[in-house]
Amino acid sequence: MEKRGLFVFLAFRVIFLLGILLGSAQFFYGENQEIASGQKNWQKGQWLREQGRYEESIKILEDEIHNKSYETRLIEKAICWQNIALDYWNLGEIDKAQNSFFFIQALLKDKPNEPLNEYASTAIEIIKLYKEAKAKRLQEKYQESEQLFLRAIQLSHNIGLKELELKILRQISFVYLYQTSFQIEKFYKTSQEALKIAKDINHFFEISCALNQLGFYYSLKNDYKKAYNLFFEAANVAEKSGKLDKIPECLDNLGTISYYFGNFDLSEYYYKKSLEIYEKAADIKNIVSSLSALSISKYKKQKVNYEFIDVNDYIKTMLIALEIAKGSNQGELEASILNNIGYIYLENNLEKAEDYIRQGLERGIALKNKKVIAASLNNLGTIYFRKNQIDEAIKNYEKSLSISLKIDYWPEIWNDYLGLGQCYERIGKYEMALNAYERAVEIINKIRQTIDLDFNKISFDRDKRPLYEGIIRCLVRLREKNDSNVDINNSIFNFMHKIKAVAFKDELDKMSSDKRSRDNIEELSQTNQQISKLIADAENYNNDEFSSRLLELEYRYFQMLNEVNNKRINQGEIDYYLNLHKFQSEAIDDGLILLDYYLGQSESYCFLISQDKYQIIKLPSARNIENSIELYLKLLADPSIEKTDLFTAGFRIASLLIPPISDLGDKINSLVIIPDGLLNYLPFESLVLEDRNDLNQKKYLVEKFRVSYAPSIPAFYKFKKSPKQNGYRKEFLGFGNPYYDPKEQKRARSLAFFLKGQQVEGRFNLPSLSYTQLEIKEIARLFPASSYDLFMKKKATEDKLKSLNLRDYRILHFACHGLVSENFPQRSCLVFSLRAGTKEDGFLTVREIYNLKLKAELVVLSACETSRGAMEKLEGIIGLPRVFLLSGSQAVVSSLWSVNDHSTEEFMKNFYKYLLAGDYKDEALRKAKLKMIHSGKSHPYYWAPFILTGNSGKIY
Repeated sequence: MEKRGLFVFLAFRVIFLLGILLGSAQFFYGENQEIASGQKNWQKGQWLREQGRYEESIKILEDEIHNKSYETRLIEKAICWQNIALDYWNLGEIDKAQNSFFFIQALLKDKPNEPLNEYASTAIEIIKLYKEAKAKRLQEKYQESEQLFLRAIQLSHNIGLKELELKILRQISFVYLYQTSFQIEKFYKTSQEALKIAKDINHFFEISCALNQLGFYYSLKNDYKKAYNLFFEAANVAEKSGKLDKIPECLDNLGTISYYFGNFDLSEYYYKKSLEIYEKAADIKNIVSSLSALSISKYKKQKVNYEFIDVNDYIKTMLIALEIAKGSNQGELEASILNNIGYIYLENNLEKAEDYIRQGLERGIALKNKKVIAASLNNLGTIYFRKNQIDEAIKNYEKSLSISLKIDYWPEIWNDYLGLGQCYERIGKYEMALNAYERAVEIINKIRQTIDLDFNKISFDRDKRPLYEGIIRCLVRLREKNDSNVDINNSIFNFMHKIKAVAFKDELDKMSSDKRSRDNIEELSQTNQQISKLIADAENYNNDEFSSRLLELEYRYFQMLNEVNNKRINQGEIDYYLNLHKFQSEAIDDGLILLDYYLGQSESYCFLISQDKYQIIKLPSARNIENSIELYLKLLADPSIEKTDLFTAGFRIASLLIPPISDLGDKINSLVIIPDGLLNYLPFESLVLEDRNDLNQKKYLVEKFRVSYAPSIPAFYKFKKSPKQNGYRKEFLGFGNPYYDPKEQKRARSLAFFLKGQQVEGRFNLPSLSYTQLEIKEIARLFPASSYDLFMKKKATEDKLKSLNLRDYRILHFACHGLVSENFPQRSCLVFSLRAGTKEDGFLTVREIYNLKLKAELVVLSACETSRGAMEKLEGIIGLPRVFLLSGSQAVVSSLWSVNDHSTEEFMKNFYKYLLAGDYKDEALRKAKLKMIHSGKSHPYYWAPFILTGNSGKIY
């Protein structure tokens, strides 16, 4: 695998190259107060120092000491020098600080009992110890260095010189890192003490340094949530205080953690940001390190997203980095780059891959760099595996694993177990393969538990799919040997419900309570306003810098929102310990079949679950299935296609995907689909089945079965078991036919750029949706007059929506434009009225919907393509229906494609009629579709896009 140790090395570099470690202290004279008129200049200078404004302080104080009036006012002049000394110390100019203390001694040589004289003498002694201790550390005489630093700390503490104490605390922390014994807890303790002192006196650069070191501590503990938050806070403090150019390493660390999360867009952003700083400073060593990290991050992004990879581009960059690393004597980095070049060559040239990997291995052994050694051995194992030399592959994976386990190097450990599992599977040792795969999952789950953000969990899982597929294949093979083995059935069932839509389940658990912390609410609102302003400002259109800034702000928003949601009070959380029998008896009704799909690289599966049966149906590979579906979806989206062509294609797809349900009996009347991959875009209702009584007759699947969809088995179970809500004040809330001011359309064009992440071709305007007004009015008439609220045209604003208590409404209906981003799902949105004079921008984005409080039994998204979003294998579609479910809705009706036809109005009206008549949601939707099929709009284009996700139970 790639040398991920490189990124941990970057974290080490962050700590070791922090440079000057500044301190803060209680000051010998004066209080921390605002500058007031009548204060003396030395007092102004001291006040500035206490605020962390050291350069300004020095300017005032140096002007003051040259004032002739000070020639006889020695004490005040000495106070000026005292403040100047501390200013220089805080700026890292140690010799100038020491000289300033000498000046105090010279000024007060005739006043031996003056406290400032003793103060200066002690400070000079502390600086002497400080310099000696640093020299001993450079000589690797760590015990002597530690003792000298400790003496200096004690002296600083005794006279209240916190600034000096702070710097020394930070320097002694390096001693604890450099030592062979690696005293990480002492490192943590000194960093904590340093942070406290830095905050006491507003030493912002030093606050950033301490936060950065604490982030490094938690990264060593594999607690990436805490590590990321600390690195982010460090960068935030540094940027606000104008010191980011002095500590770009915190950006590197943010890039590293983002890389581990699989969030390569964000990783790339942070690496680029740090690289710009290094380039301005002409810092060659760090330029090479960041450039190498950036290249690997870009490569991994394309690799995990199955994009076309031009290997030569990456190799060219890495070779340049390699030569510079060699020329600047960066042995550790050289070894990592050699291994990474080999890793990239695994794409298309095993011979070159092996050559570079062996060079990296040799260099790693010479440097005793265990992470490089482990990564190189893993890559050699992969080469042997691809050459089908399984014994050699196993030997290399085992060697890599042995080293990785000793140093707790988790990225390599799980990949070693994966490699071993693949080897054992290839030679038919399925039990051994399964054991290795399961060990890999254990490692991944430990890390995953430290990731708290929905999008990070999703991205973290992207490159784990080969592991999950290996487990499923082995379990299926073992089941084939003994298909009556209940334990294997349970194992397969349990594993499937643990890997599909896991992030959705975690978020659903977290957001299930209606009580939330008010912490961070103000900052959350401010960040949201910043994002909205950035998106809506047409001046930012097509500006890559703003696009990157937007990504960072969005990520910060979700972090804060997550912190708020983590503090929700859980109320009656449902027990998710499920086994197959429990699930069948508690969640599967009589007449219901659940079809859970998994699309694999070599073979796919449909897992059929009824009240008394559990069947596994093998399907073709994901590529074969998706190629067939893509063609069928094109037919569905074209209303001019003849019925015979549709039936032929629909029957072929049904034969491919739908098991012989009729064999299970005539009672089956309802299907729940848990799709995977491109199946998320397939309306199963449109598939075509043979009539059992007349094989020459074919019917749409919806003509025989009610159909609904679910993200996963745990989600379906939760929706099924959740108690029915009550306490609604009104039945229906409708927003429709928003007003789009032509003068405000430029904001929609700006948003379209950010949705796509690229330039928008041609004109982009939002057309009027006048027919939706009649749609909502007709639906509202089905309810008692006092039980609904409607907001149309200029009243259909985002401001109005957010001003309402949405928990008062049983059903929410939105008939407006939906803009969907498959690249940046957090930016997908419903577009309300765009007009001047509103507080909100009119774009209700996914990130904002996360923060809504809902308990609706149903949300209807009558907008176009609202079922679409970013496609994530295993996790499903990351888009609007998902976030409405997470925010408290029990079910969502959404659209897979845009119909833009008045037929939608009639369709929705019929759906609500059946719903209010007491039908199940999926049955009401089915009847509305049947009515359209038997009318003049029988083509699936008109009725198939509307699908139900979530709880399909009755509302009335």
